[in-house]
Amino acid sequence: MVDVLVHPDLLPFITDFQPGIHADVHAYWQKYTHGGNFWASLGLPIESIDRRLLGSDKDARYQLLVLVAANEINLVRRLLRSHPEYLSQPDSPHVIDIAAAFGRLDMLRFFHTSFSAMSLCSTKAMDLAAKYGYMDVIRFLHTHRSEGCTEAAMVGAAANGHLDIVRFLHDHRNEGCTTEAIDLASTRGHLHVVQYLLRVRNEGCSTWAMDTAAGAGHLAVVQFLHSNLQVGCTVAAMDAAAANGHLDIVSFLHFNRHEGCTTRAMDLAAKRGHLRVVEFLHKHRHEGCSEWALHGAAQNGHSDIVKILALHRNEGNLMKALGVAKLHGHHACVEWIQQATRA
Repeated sequence: MVDVLVHPDLLPFITDFQPGIHADVHAYWQKYTHGGNFWASLGLPIESIDRRLLGSDKDARYQLLVLVAANEINLVRRLLRSHPEYLSQPDSPHVIDIAAAFGRLDMLRFFHTSFSAMSLCSTKAMDLAAKYGYMDVIRFLHTHRSEGCTEAAMVGAAANGHLDIVRFLHDHRNEGCTTEAIDLASTRGHLHVVQYLLRVRNEGCSTWAMDTAAGAGHLAVVQFLHSNLQVGCTVAAMDAAAANGHLDIVSFLHFNRHEGCTTRAMDLAAKRGHLRVVEFLHKHRHEGCSEWALHGAAQNGHSDIVKILALHRNEGNLMKALGVAKLHGHHACVEWIQQATRA
């Protein structure tokens, strides 16, 4: 049987139907398929992994993409010597996109120089390099490639605070961006990016910018948007700020803007234990809360908030609150409610 399997005339026919895993790739492959932590082992931020870009691990060409992502240029050379067809098929992967997404400039140069006649790149290369902050890759693609990028490049760079790339794209390219650039930069607190985009671009933003900046606690961004743009926000801004305990932003929105909030503001502040926010909303706002404020505070054991709501508001049901506090083992809440209901 062994003699048949290794017969020189038969072996090529057998191996043609056994793409398998190249021996040099096996160590990387094991980390991914057995440990589940291959990508983490590369020391890469998890958000930089686009599985759709990498394709299916059932495809034999996946091992090439693994090596590109791992920056193993010598192994890539050896693999392509054995399997040149990986790059010559009609649906060959855009390996330059992979190299760019992971910031592998040397790998990118290799494919650009050695396989210049092949279509190995798309606009995703610059889009993803911009998103993840690889300025050297951006410069190379801009200078040497013709695929360009899309609006997603500047949007992604803005969202992640890469002002140098935002500035480069504005100065040297014409794809521009959308309102998502300021929206996402605001969400993540990148005030310097927001300021720059407002100064040099005219796309503006949507109410999402202030709404999400408020929810994330970025007071400086909220103040800047308030002072420099007319778009404003919605009730979601104060609701989210209250829910996350950002009293400074709740206060700013109350005293400087007119959108107000909904009962969700106090409901969620109570549920999450933000006592000072609950006190502020009770004192300064008229929206009040729903029965879920008392329910949520009791459920999570916030006895100080249960006390305030029970003494100063009438939306909740103390007996229901008692039941949920008992269910979750919050003895301080149970004791106070029992005393209050006996009085």
